[in-house]
Amino acid sequence: MLILEENLKKLPILPDIVTLLLNLKSSENYDTKKLLELIHRDPILTSRILHLANSKFFGFTNTIDTPGQAISLYGMNFTIAVCISEIVNNTLKFDLDAYDITYYKFNLVNELSFKVMLDWLDESDADLKEDLIIPIFLHNIGKFIISSYLKQENKINKFKAIYRNSDVSKVERDFVGISSCELSSMVLKDWGFDQKNLDMIFYMGNPYLSTSNKKAVAVLSVINTLCSFTRPMSSDSIQLALLKAKDYDLDFEKLKNIIDRLSINYKNS
Repeated sequence: MLILEENLKKLPILPDIVTLLLNLKSSENYDTKKLLELIHRDPILTSRILHLANSKFFGFTNTIDTPGQAISLYGMNFTIAVCISEIVNNTLKFDLDAYDITYYKFNLVNELSFKVMLDWLDESDADLKEDLIIPIFLHNIGKFIISSYLKQENKINKFKAIYRNSDVSKVERDFVGISSCELSSMVLKDWGFDQKNLDMIFYMGNPYLSTSNKKAVAVLSVINTLCSFTRPMSSDSIQLALLKAKDYDLDFEKLKNIIDRLSINYKNS
């Protein structure tokens, strides 16, 4: 745990563009021109936005060719969240060896998670959708740090031997003393992210402990279960996610229909 704490003290500083993006999001002035200016500073951001916007999960027949088109389709908050998550992922060393996840698979799980959230919540939950976008894309970054730590400690193989058939959060706590979602919340706090986002991510392992944003935390918990790193869209993950949706009094039937529709695309990815 001491080495993990030392690693947290050595977290890199996020580029200034993240602060500019977060300020643009919080100002709610919908300055598309300013957002496009920020995106065009980094070709990687343009590439990531277009890749996600053209994902097979969204099923558009026409190709989305520009970030401006993506903004028109998905909105400012979606585009800002994608930019921020890409910058964060590139700032942290991408290391998910302990979880046997490639960069391609990591992005695929994020895309699937976002699509489930987008389709599951209806128009009456428009504000909730906006609140969940950043947590959807960033709640797994704690796994980067845990994986790096386990590598330093030569514990990756031991971790792999246990976590696939166990409660991942419990195994993480056994090895490093904290779950990855709690760690993600801590990292984002150090980087100055909004407290609402921090709380959603911190309590997603147990929504009943959350004192606010209970529905958001419950939705995030269900989606994280469904799109888990260990068994995304597996029969076990689907069954557990649906049980959680019932337990949290969320729309079970709608989620079931969405899963039936999206599972085909995921299995063919």
